[in-house]
Amino acid sequence: MASFPKGKFDDQCDSTLQALHWIKTSSKYEGFFKYLELESAKSKAAIFGADRSESCPACQSKSISYIGPQKRCNDCGKQWGADTVNLLLADTG
Repeated sequence: MASFPKGKFDDQCDSTLQALHWIKTSSKYEGFFKYLELESAKSKAAIFGADRSESCPACQSKSISYIGPQKRCNDCGKQWGADTVNLLLADTG
């Protein structure tokens, strides 16, 4: 699709774009995409937990990434959670 207007397969690109536009704007399939969105939210809630209102214990930011059972603040970088592992590196000097 990067070479769309003058590429070798411009007819396929054109038809693909038309189909995607039709699916996006057609109310007939709106329910299907809403279903997929709800199922995705259910899966995320099952994996990460439904409560996403927690804030960072260090800076109180609400900008948190979930890495498995661990949480990481996107602002200050602090990590915490069930399986936080602290690695102690021996001084080899």
